Amino acid sequence: MCPWHTDTSNGHLYINSENGKYICFSCGAKGSLDRSGFKLPAISTSHVRDRLMAVKEPKSETKFYPDEWLTQFDFVPTDYWSVVRGYDAATIARFRLGYDFTTDRATLPQWDVYGRLLGVTYRSFDKYGPKYLHPNGFKIGHHLYGAWLVTNQTQVALVEGQPDSITDWSARTPALGLMRSDITQHQVKLLQHMGIRSVVLMLDNDEAGIKGTIRTYESLRNSGIRVRAGWYRPYWNAKDPDELRKPDCLR
Repeated sequence: MCPWHTDTSNGHLYINSENGKYICFSCGAKGSLDRSGFKLPAISTSHVRDRLMAVKEPKSETKFYPDEWLTQFDFVPTDYWSVVRGYDAATIARFRLGYDFTTDRATLPQWDVYGRLLGVTYRSFDKYGPKYLHPNGFKIGHHLYGAWLVTNQTQVALVEGQPDSITDWSARTPALGLMRSDITQHQVKLLQHMGIRSVVLMLDNDEAGIKGTIRTYESLRNSGIRVRAGWYRPYWNAKDPDELRKPDCLR
């Protein structure tokens, strides 16, 4: 039961037992509990975890989710997308960027080229663990992030990460995220299937990105798709396209 409003019929207060964060889905109260002064009941949570996973990754013969499934991530009690990443409200809504209260992770929905929802990628705030956790059975090399937004475009930029793609789309530049440092043959065929005739490579400005640019150029050279490489200026203080929009990107 929520102590901040009259909650006599059904409990609406949810507490993350690992980090002490709480939220009431009825009155909207939210915050972080002082762990030293709050004792959670000593109960087994294994069955709860199993139930949560069953809800979050339901078994389906079609393996696609209805878009309504994303509503559970719409309430975002974190400034990660708006402040840390700097996305405006329209961008957050367009890409349905959210937050998973049960795991304390940011969420990025994954759609295929036809706009069918495949699940969400979880972005961890913990710098010691894996940064991204993709949906079960999701094969990175078989998809291009942002492909569902391509309509009549025949030229796109190829970038590495989802945030790079989001930043470019918000700047009205069609960009597809490889979600890796070079392209796969599945992704090459996907570009051909989409009718893409020309690409500009804007992978990360680091050693892996430079090597990936060379490998991607070689993979696309005989595909019938025109390839150009965009190189970062020496005075650009940025390692990827997402950082180019930051105020201090120019030395």
